Amino acid sequence: MRVALLAVLVACPSGCNQILGIGDFHLGDDQGSDVGMFCLGSTALYKYCAADAPMGAVTLSKDIDTDSTQDCQTDAANGVCVIAADTIGVQRVAVTGSLPLVLVAGSTIEVTDVLDGSSGQAMPGPVPHPARTGPGSTAAGLCAGPAGMDSTQGAGAGAGGSFGDIGADGEDGGSSANIPGGTATDAATLTKIQAGCAGGKGGDGDTVGSGGLGGVGGGAIYLVAGTSIHVTSEGAIYASGQGGVGANKDHGAGGGGGAGGLIGLDAPQVTVEGFVVANGAAGGEGANGSSIGADGDDGTTSVTMARRSTRRRPAVPT
Repeated sequence: MRVALLAVLVACPSGCNQILGIGDFHLGDDQGSDVGMFCLGSTALYKYCAADAPMGAVTLSKDIDTDSTQDCQTDAANGVCVIAADTIGVQRVAVTGSLPLVLVAGSTIEVTDVLDGSSGQAMPGPVPHPARTGPGSTAAGLCAGPAGMDSTQGAGAGAGGSFGDIGADGEDGGSSANIPGGTATDAATLTKIQAGCAGGKGGDGDTVGSGGLGGVGGGAIYLVAGTSIHVTSEGAIYASGQGGVGANKDHGAGGGGGAGGLIGLDAPQVTVEGFVVANGAAGGEGANGSSIGADGDDGTTSVTMARRSTRRRPAVPT
């Protein structure tokens, strides 16, 4: 699928909020406000309300699993996992789990290292790591990209996941038969915090299951603060997608790349001196005969790569 990089350098002294990902998100209507409660959040996607303001200072310096109540508290009504305090500092943290992550600070949030909610393929080599999915990401669901068509003449590839922007259509299969690849869906209209959409499965060739699976979309990370959010020059927030899986044999097609996920920054003052990146991933390769197609590259989460391709975007109004 097409790859879009998002890096931001903005300051909003008079108040702003940003909903960031691949493109400009469309938001549903606000559902109203709670009376007599301490509430934070100015968008229709999320509002934190409690009897009292969150207290204390928290420094996040270890990986977070949003399925663990030891790491964060489940907000079942909104389908997210929440860490709340008066001030929150974020050091190097990777986030996984079936629920999106929300950080809520009564006053300030400061990100001084990498907060990574990306999805990615397993990486062999000197420092291997298993495949992982960002918070709230899934390979299934209504927003997965359409699959390519099966064919023994060469199947069609899965479409890239669409989320903040439209993913790429899957390539047609067959040298002359034009077996249709998946057609990417429209960009999402968000009514809640959710992760990026998965890519579509590649069509099967001569055998069932020979097409590659679509890559999982990037995760969802949402920050809300009463005073300010600061991503320092050494800080970064990532929510990039997973590359599509290559076909395993017999004229199967590759899966579509996962869309970049959601990064929300909501505070009266938002300053980003580092990087906020939600990249879409590449699709997997098809298989010719008994060969195996290579997996697509994951969405970029490297600061070095981001600097080569960076472009600045203004805050997205909501």
